[in-house]
Formats: sequence, structure tokens, C-alpha cells
Amino acid sequence: MKIFYMGLEPYEGRYTLQLQEWTERAYKKRGIEYVIVPGTTIDDTKAISVGQVLDAHGRSYFGMSQMMNLVQMMRNGEVTNRTSYSLKTCSNRAWSHCRTS
Repeated sequence: MKIFYMGLEPYEGRYTLQLQEWTERAYKKRGIEYVIVPGTTIDDTKAISVGQVLDAHGRSYFGMSQMMNLVQMMRNGEVTNRTSYSLKTCSNRAWSHCRTS
């Protein structure tokens, strides 16, 4: 099984970079094959301008660009029925694990 990881924007000095590092370390330790789905940031400020924990505009933009990249990977045949993806959400900070059919 391969996991496509869609995490929060990994900003240095924020827990989001640590979260990605911790997740990668756990996958490697367990021998899990994974792919980090890239995203695009809305700007280079790396600051919260709308919201308290994450930037509402920046998080939405980054997350949608990750979904766009995941769909392209699906179209290219990289995501199969033996693939799962792990999505880190900004609304409840909980993991969502989904398996493709």
C-alpha cells in the first residue's frame, strides 16, 4: 500500500513543519511507502493574516492546490485501488484517512 500524504503548509517555526517531519519519520519507521502531495502557497509571507491558528485564505489555497495535484496523480495512474491518502484538515485538526476504490 502507498499513502499519499496531504499535510498542512510546512512552515519553519510552526508546528506544521514538525508535523510533516514526524509523519515522515513514522512512515519510514514502519516501512510505509508514501508520497508527499505538494501544494502551492498563496504568497511568501508565511504569516496568519485571516484567522487564529492557520491563515484561512492561505490554508484554503494550499489545500486546493494539493487536491488539484492529487487529481492529476489519479489521472496519471499513480493512485490506484491499492492506494490510500492521508489528509490533514484545518477545521478540526484531525486525520482523515481514505482509501480509493
